[in-house]
Amino acid sequence: MQLYKISDKYLSLLNENNLGFENEMDAMDCLEKLEKAEGEFKEKAKNVCAYILNLEAELDSVKEVEKRIQRRRKALEKKVEYLRDYVVFHMHKMEISEIKADDFSFNIKICDGRESVEIINEEGIDDMYFNFTKTPNKKLIGIAIKDGEKVEGCCLVRRPYLMIK
Repeated sequence: MQLYKISDKYLSLLNENNLGFENEMDAMDCLEKLEKAEGEFKEKAKNVCAYILNLEAELDSVKEVEKRIQRRRKALEKKVEYLRDYVVFHMHKMEISEIKADDFSFNIKICDGRESVEIINEEGIDDMYFNFTKTPNKKLIGIAIKDGEKVEGCCLVRRPYLMIK
């Protein structure tokens, strides 16, 4: 049974309990049902939380694999860049501007390329040449609200969370 159905069943039994009982037998029966529903709920909640722990462990593994793949991608990108520069350097050295593959599957040609800006000293660049991202500083906003200031469009909220140890 799903967790929400168990909790609905429990609340339904509690509401029945508020109506009063005709005899002690009905009260005992309801109490037994409440204890059973509570036990079912706790068991189901433990199972769901065990599943959460498994998912979190899997998530950590996936993050590690992502990091390894990202490092591998960067290494491959650097290797490709190095090899391209290597071929260009030696083609210039040999004064060769074009090479055709024997099977005509590809051609190698040195092109002029496009202009790009290379940053030599970032600290010497005027602020007008920087991009600035406008993002709210939640820490400062929180401090301001706690100090009694009204910050338009913001409020403090406390959201419950599940801690599994």
